[in-house]
Amino acid sequence: MSKLKLKSQSLIEEFLPYLSLPLLIFLPFTISFAILFFFALLNLKSKKSLKGQTQLITSLLFIALASAILLATNWSKITGRFIGVSNVVEESIKVEVFANTSMDLKVENSLIVAKLLLDNGSFVPNQEIEFYVDGNFVGSNFTDDFGVSTFSFNLTNASKLKAIFKGSEKEYLNPSEAEITIERKEEITTTTSVTTTTI
Repeated sequence: MSKLKLKSQSLIEEFLPYLSLPLLIFLPFTISFAILFFFALLNLKSKKSLKGQTQLITSLLFIALASAILLATNWSKITGRFIGVSNVVEESIKVEVFANTSMDLKVENSLIVAKLLLDNGSFVPNQEIEFYVDGNFVGSNFTDDFGVSTFSFNLTNASKLKAIFKGSEKEYLNPSEAEITIERKEEITTTTSVTTTTI
């Protein structure tokens, strides 16, 4: 039993450096070398024959090889070039984008009709349109769901009509206006007089 125990101890002493190599790679070089040297001394102490000296030389060669590997893995030089980063300041800027509007203006049966549209042709509801006749403000009205605003006014002597939308900051709408001139056709009346004379 004691021979078996001695043999197993000598096997452990002989092969422990080989088995511990993966663990030694993660340790600093000086600590790894000290551990391997300790195992070599254990082998030297327990082996007194020629076989023991051969194993000692093998262990020392292993230490040299392991030291070279450990040196290569643990002592590496990393060179980096860092470019200085200028001060970066993050700012948020609020950009308000206003939609352009256009207006169609016409007269239908003594009604001034203004239609307010966006650039893409969609209707602009609930916006106030001001109406002017011959440069004088005559009233205002709001557009309906179809962007139409109407105003009733006696246009008998009127020559110019104007509708103005002043824009809306709340809904980001640009102002627009339209103006038309009323052309009047003069009525030509022909009077025919018939005179009859009796002789």
